[in-house]
Amino acid sequence: MNAQHDYQIRYSQRAKRIRLVVSAEKVEVVAPPGVPEQQLHDFAAKKKDWIRATLKKVRQKKQAVKPLAPERYEDGCLIPFKGEFYPLHIQTGDQRRQADLTFNPEQGFTLNIQAKDQHSDTIHLIVRQWMFQQAAEETGRYIQQYAPKYQLWPQQVRIKQQKSRWGSCSVKNNLNINGLLIMTPPQVMAYVVAHELCHIRHKNHSPAFWQLVAEHMPDYQEYRHWLKQNGQRVMCGF
Repeated sequence: MNAQHDYQIRYSQRAKRIRLVVSAEKVEVVAPPGVPEQQLHDFAAKKKDWIRATLKKVRQKKQAVKPLAPERYEDGCLIPFKGEFYPLHIQTGDQRRQADLTFNPEQGFTLNIQAKDQHSDTIHLIVRQWMFQQAAEETGRYIQQYAPKYQLWPQQVRIKQQKSRWGSCSVKNNLNINGLLIMTPPQVMAYVVAHELCHIRHKNHSPAFWQLVAEHMPDYQEYRHWLKQNGQRVMCGF
């Protein structure tokens, strides 16, 4: 650890004790509100050898993971969407027409784009924006499906690309849902939304919380297992 600290401090109402969360991108010291910051720095200093070893292991493991998304966005590449892979067909036409991405389950994706814009980075951005719009719409549908049962209505919902979390529910009942979930089978995304809605009632992972999740989705453990098995490939992003 250097003088500037190679970690972030995050206070969480759900935290029962001080703990470390290590991902390939960052290290967090998570603690209950009210713990003095110096105590957290001391905790991290004592764990510095463990942090370095774990960070190295996590990064090596990530490098070995093959992302679901294509390496390059070009005609014929396969794009993951709702648990399946669909080909991308690129068409060039009217030079005055804005780029337009459409989807058909039988044919896959069709992108109408100007010839001069056929660059992987440009296509990537178009696909990503479309995907996150779809994620927002799907999230809204799942909220309408699960929230009414026990009036678990969020104050606000945001779709974000997060590197280590599938979703979160704040103390004010604002939900964050990871837009990358649009790549997963629909029931997996539905599970995450239901999971976060249940945190409106229980701000923890107590037995009562999991019972509430099960009341909304009795087979939730199947989808939780899917994320454990495939989550790293999804987290690589679009």
